[in-house]
Amino acid sequence: MSETSTNLQDESANPQVLQLVQNKLTHSLLTPATSKKRRRSGDENDPSGTAPEEEETYKSYGRHLARTCDPFTRIHMIVDHGVRTALASSDDESAQPPPQNPTSQQKLRLQRQARLTASWEIICNTVPGFREEMIELGGNTKLRKKVCQEIQSGVDGARGDNSNKMKPNAIDWVMHHQDDTVELASVDIPKRNKKTGRGFDSPVTGEFLRPIQYPADLNTYLKIKGGHKDFRLNGKQMPAFMYPKDHTYNKDDIEDRLLEGLLPVAAAKQIYQGPSAALQVPGYHRGKAGNAARNGQEALGPRDVGYVCTQLYFSLSTLGSWAEQDGDFNYRDFFWAIVDIFKDGEGQSILDYFNHEVFGAVPESGSPEEPDAPVEVSDYDALAAQRAAKRSRLPATQ
Repeated sequence: MSETSTNLQDESANPQVLQLVQNKLTHSLLTPATSKKRRRSGDENDPSGTAPEEEETYKSYGRHLARTCDPFTRIHMIVDHGVRTALASSDDESAQPPPQNPTSQQKLRLQRQARLTASWEIICNTVPGFREEMIELGGNTKLRKKVCQEIQSGVDGARGDNSNKMKPNAIDWVMHHQDDTVELASVDIPKRNKKTGRGFDSPVTGEFLRPIQYPADLNTYLKIKGGHKDFRLNGKQMPAFMYPKDHTYNKDDIEDRLLEGLLPVAAAKQIYQGPSAALQVPGYHRGKAGNAARNGQEALGPRDVGYVCTQLYFSLSTLGSWAEQDGDFNYRDFFWAIVDIFKDGEGQSILDYFNHEVFGAVPESGSPEEPDAPVEVSDYDALAAQRAAKRSRLPATQ
């Protein structure tokens, strides 16, 4: 056992922090996540989250973290990593520099550690005082785990709410967006609350789940379902729903119109502003506050977009419950592949586009959809200017 692990187990908790965390945990356990008061505070069909005036709990913070953190790693694993890293960084002997020439496995391990560290920072930035409290609990791993379980409960609840609402609505978006020129039967999916008849069992959903470079035809769907070696999905291919319906795939310019499809935008609007906003104009929301407003969120980041697309793929698929793997398709790989689109500051125009659609935000450079519009002069300003010009042409009076 390492020295860091021994410290984690043997250090006694700060008594004041111990009592504070116990009180917060009790409050969270006794506070419903979706009370009637909360339902009235937001979108008429979206009870998730908390009203702005209500006190946050571990569970309500978890509901926010469902969309902004990591949908495939349990909270206790992230927190355990964060605490251990914090203790290791305070101990010069246990801190080790990364290898200079890492092997492939070492690179994967470093990548996972970096993602865990980023997730830990997201949790600490979301839950006030969380970093100090979890570290100062010392060896009280039992209480720390209970806190993580309560946060995880909020994460699971929010993710379940998002999935249940998107399951029927995603089919409506698909039908709304159906192209009559495609030589496939426009077969509706009558059981909107069931997962049967979706995925590649239906040309309606299969058309949007297929990798964009594959043709939208029955032969493609049959080969994907049959596991054909040239049509295997792995979560790293761009599904067609990530592009506009009329987009022609260009392998030499994959970023062209990437993530401008109707479906991911509708999904983002539903998750952050409420179901009634999905097909509305940019920035629309109904009610006092959607999920974003409840959590003080004014912009989406890479993990938000990754979560939206992962939820959308799940809603269009036949997979019955949230999981990492669905046949050849890996949801974890898909999520991180989307997050990595924005690596090193790339993809800002995509984030601008989403933020314009969801929040009505316009970047300094102008609308993400249109070039800067000329400054419009009001009729009243024009009238004043014309009068001033007339006066300047009149002869001076004595």
